[in-house]
Amino acid sequence: MQIPVEIYRDGYAIRGTLHLAPSTKKTPVVLMFHCFTCDRNAGWFRFVMLSRRLEREGISSLRFDFMGSGESDGEFYEMTPLTEAKDAEAVASYARSRPELDPDNLFIVTLSMGGLIAALTAHKIRPRAMVLWNPSGTFNPVQDMELLKKNGKAPGSGMYIGKEFVDVMQSIDPYSEASKYDGKVLIVRGTLDEIVGDDVINSYLKAYSNAEIYKIEGADHNFSTMDWAEAAIGATVNYIKSHVA
Repeated sequence: MQIPVEIYRDGYAIRGTLHLAPSTKKTPVVLMFHCFTCDRNAGWFRFVMLSRRLEREGISSLRFDFMGSGESDGEFYEMTPLTEAKDAEAVASYARSRPELDPDNLFIVTLSMGGLIAALTAHKIRPRAMVLWNPSGTFNPVQDMELLKKNGKAPGSGMYIGKEFVDVMQSIDPYSEASKYDGKVLIVRGTLDEIVGDDVINSYLKAYSNAEIYKIEGADHNFSTMDWAEAAIGATVNYIKSHVA
């Protein structure tokens, strides 16, 4: 069953889709943090595919659009890693308040920048475990920094990027924040990821005290073939099932 949801955070409506697995008791739930310039479906609908697979396995999930992305309130240039962190915490609180969902069996799955948001929030949300698909570190998509300083926003990655986004990216240390979380982490890694370098992945593996890696040979950043997607989804579902209490 799919249910549209609205979660309010500081006056913004965060919109998402709750997949409820059929059950007579509380079910585990997976929160999904999407990538930069993406939405709750993720590229090639990978998060939709994952949610439907989880539902068949008796696990609910909540996909949502960060503020300024997809159908949620706000403009993209208003978004920063810190606003997305607040969104994530609000969504986690909402999920734990739903009577159908088990608050002690909450998991996080992320793609790309979603992994950075997980690093900032995991020690606060305290999921039972996380699966990070090609998690990104900090980055700056803006080419014209003078324009950014002048106007407060500038083009980057096909969107307007706000100056605060760049300022926050330059000020945060996701690996230091990640080290505050001592839960289980699986990093699903495409070996031919064209966006996130091995140095970032290795930094996360070092930061998380209980991390392991699952490599998909030849896969790119977004797992853009069905073989790669099915491998990522299969590894994710198996990992989550193995950690349900």
